[in-house]
Amino acid sequence: MRKKAVLFVDGGVDDVFALWYAVRDPRVEVVGIVGGYGNMPRDITVRNVKWLLRQLGREDIPVFAGCERGMTGENPKFYPEIHGSQGLGLLELPLVVEQAAELPELMKILTPEVVVVELGRMTSLAVLKLLYGERWRGMQVFAMGGAFGVGNVSEVAEANMFGDPVAARLVLTSNANVTLFPLNVTQKAVLTPEMVAQTPLVPVFEPYFKYYQGRDPKRSGAPLHDLLPVFALHREEAVRFIRREVDVVTENGRCRGQTIADFRPGAKESGTRIAWEFQESVFVQDVMQILKK
Repeated sequence: MRKKAVLFVDGGVDDVFALWYAVRDPRVEVVGIVGGYGNMPRDITVRNVKWLLRQLGREDIPVFAGCERGMTGENPKFYPEIHGSQGLGLLELPLVVEQAAELPELMKILTPEVVVVELGRMTSLAVLKLLYGERWRGMQVFAMGGAFGVGNVSEVAEANMFGDPVAARLVLTSNANVTLFPLNVTQKAVLTPEMVAQTPLVPVFEPYFKYYQGRDPKRSGAPLHDLLPVFALHREEAVRFIRREVDVVTENGRCRGQTIADFRPGAKESGTRIAWEFQESVFVQDVMQILKK
């Protein structure tokens, strides 16, 4: 039986790979895509989603406009130095505003069997939680975000949590059924240039890899964080999960966006399900099988 999913994306290179993988995977039925701010502005994310769906021949998938900024009220910071000037690596498209459905329309297709795959800032999810609290009860959410023992945007914080920690706390402490894929695990979801050369996504990947290689010349590949939650939709047996109560630091300062959980011996195993390890060889084999099609 195909797994139904709605993707929430924020305009990064790993979002492109995750969208391409999900839409082409016969085991997954993508019933909608929400484009929001994050790595890129909201309107560029929506335009990228529409363009990618045209390349895939899947313009039938509805696209929704997510939030333009976080619940903190700040102007968001974007990351063209990592993802390219428009979130598509070397590719640059005409700067047009694409039409998309309003976010509340998404609730018409968010039935209990649909998994929400959150790959960016959690603002749009938090808005839906506030508007439709009771309907949110038990909603399945697979979210890339958080970090335990590492960070990227700071020493202790991952970018999705840091970008809107208020929204992240709302989602993680809601009555949804959240599975978290933190940075300390997704950073192992690596593809190499040789692997990507077998796919149509080489120009998207090239500057992304160069950025990571510039930070660590010994790298043979780059982590495509957002691929892991999509992989887990149909390959949960290849992922080991644990459960912990997770909180997010919302105050500004050195620890903003840090995800906190108790990993001491004897800690209570309840709350958010957290991906802790995965079979890397199985991941690569599965992803490449779909991306090469």
